[in-house]
Amino acid sequence: NILIFGGTGPSGVATVNLALAHGHNVIIYARNPDKLSPETLAHPNIKVFKGELTDTASLSAAFSQKPDAVISLLGPTASASLMPWTIGDTFTDGYRRIMAEMRNNGVKRILVMGTVSIYVPEDKPSLGRAFLVWIVYLLVHAAWRQIIGISELFQNEAQDLDWTIFRIGNLGNGPVGEISEGYIGDGNTSLGIQRSELAEWLVGEAEKDDSRWIKGFPSVS
Repeated sequence: NILIFGGTGPSGVATVNLALAHGHNVIIYARNPDKLSPETLAHPNIKVFKGELTDTASLSAAFSQKPDAVISLLGPTASASLMPWTIGDTFTDGYRRIMAEMRNNGVKRILVMGTVSIYVPEDKPSLGRAFLVWIVYLLVHAAWRQIIGISELFQNEAQDLDWTIFRIGNLGNGPVGEISEGYIGDGNTSLGIQRSELAEWLVGEAEKDDSRWIKGFPSVS
């Protein structure tokens, strides 16, 4: 059983479809499940729960399905961050509720979307990454602040959970190619990934009994 947040966006749809193709039961928690295709909604291995991150009853209902892993593609959009008063602590507070439900239901594994704005000691200098981060920092600062807040939240408040914050850069819509995981500037990763490749990596990680990236920050490209 895989519980997916953000399953109605382009990357989420790719991840949902691949998880179904692998034979998994998929639980979708979404604010607007009507964005899903009729075929997806009618799939026998799909269960959909509608709600906001503030809806504790709806979150509890979704987690009552006892997921083996959680995949979250939640994050602030650039358009929303132009109106920072609409974001506030939406995502950090939402993740606190998700973490509480994980503990209440014995769920340990969660994969959380981050971006290359998150720096870790293993990263090497990268001019391309520095340019991207400064653009985000200057133009959509509220989004940058939320991403950093999510990273700090899991490091400080989720040591009992098996979390991974996967960091991505530019997203494309091409076919699956070679997928790399590592650290920024290590010569193996880049600053872009196709949504189809991200779905492959996420479902593959969710299927693992043990991952090298538990409590880690892989750059996936």
